[in-house]
Amino acid sequence: RLPQAILGVVIVFSMYFFAKELFNEKIGLISAFVIATAPWHVHLSRFTIESHNAFLLSIVLGTTFLLVSFRKNWEMKFLIFASITFAVAFYTYFATRIFTPLYLLGLGLIFRHELSKLIRSTIRTIIIPVTIFIVLTLPFIFHMSSGKGLLRYQQVAIDKEISSPSSLAEKAYKLYFKHYHPDFIFFKGDSDFDGQLSNRHSVNGLGLFYKWQLPFWVLGVLFLLLEKNHNFIHKKWIILLMLLLFPLGSVLSDAKTPYATRSIIGVVPYTLITAYGLHIALKRLTKLKNQIVKIMLRTLAVILVAFIASLFLNRFLNLYQAYINRAYGYIGFQYGAKQIVNYFLENNDKFQLKIIYSGFDGTDALLNFYGLENCKNCYKFDPKTCKSDVTKLIAVSVDNKSGFDKSYKATLKEVIFYPN
Repeated sequence: RLPQAILGVVIVFSMYFFAKELFNEKIGLISAFVIATAPWHVHLSRFTIESHNAFLLSIVLGTTFLLVSFRKNWEMKFLIFASITFAVAFYTYFATRIFTPLYLLGLGLIFRHELSKLIRSTIRTIIIPVTIFIVLTLPFIFHMSSGKGLLRYQQVAIDKEISSPSSLAEKAYKLYFKHYHPDFIFFKGDSDFDGQLSNRHSVNGLGLFYKWQLPFWVLGVLFLLLEKNHNFIHKKWIILLMLLLFPLGSVLSDAKTPYATRSIIGVVPYTLITAYGLHIALKRLTKLKNQIVKIMLRTLAVILVAFIASLFLNRFLNLYQAYINRAYGYIGFQYGAKQIVNYFLENNDKFQLKIIYSGFDGTDALLNFYGLENCKNCYKFDPKTCKSDVTKLIAVSVDNKSGFDKSYKATLKEVIFYPN
């Protein structure tokens, strides 16, 4: 988990520079604060199921370098840095293979006039970064063309039971707009969203952002859309482009509800817009001339902060013990896989077959990861169910013990106690 946590911290600093380049230093600081405390980012930085943060960091850094190059009259070294980080994005989370090409295409459209002038004047400034990008992505292209790069997507591809194009379009349309629903972003998050089965993608009982941030997000959207400053047009469209594309990682899969993981890039535009709204509200507050109103608003803000802090203190003191009982098991966080595989390895030569009977999500991955491919004849199912003369060491979860007892006449060898 350490690399994910380290990248999560680096993203906080990167968001400061990204927002500073888009807006100003104050909004950069607010953006760093918002993402550092956002449940969406904090939760997915505490465990590793995919390389979400590597994806986030490469997109944020790549766009930041692009904006710096733009500000410095297309200085080539920053374009090279941008091309490298955007190329790295393709080797991270599988959702980037949907988002990144469309995002790069969108950036090309946003800067089309400037790039056209640049090509006519100093084409070398474009050719070198583009060449570096192509060279770095060639292994990825070969990997994808071989079919191996599509293995994960094939596991989570669009529901094959839906054969009608109109049904697929309807499903995609509904799922796309569910990502913008306040329940998903501010109230319920991924885990508690209606219809979601998995409960490990967000903190139960919390949105992906906090409820109090909703009015600031709305304020940020309104002012962003109304902004007419010519120097800000490109930057505005970058934020809106991210906001429009972030649901596609979930939409173009078998997901039936929004996924906080597959739409992880959404944490960036929501952070930027919320920070922008907070900055506007604070700016308007400091400009108030009526001292009584100003004092009342500040007092109200202190009361709200104290109230919210008390709610979180209550959550920490009284609810954390119950949380582990909500977020464990097949659809949550699973303990025991490492201990099971270690026990398999200790008894590798004593049994002909080693089997994790059921109760684990991604059993084959767990066997390969913890066994380092040294677990001989280890399976996620029983390949010889009818043969009683074969010695088998079988791991069974408590939830599946009753079904197992009906199928096998077994002797208990070891009990692994979970931390919870």
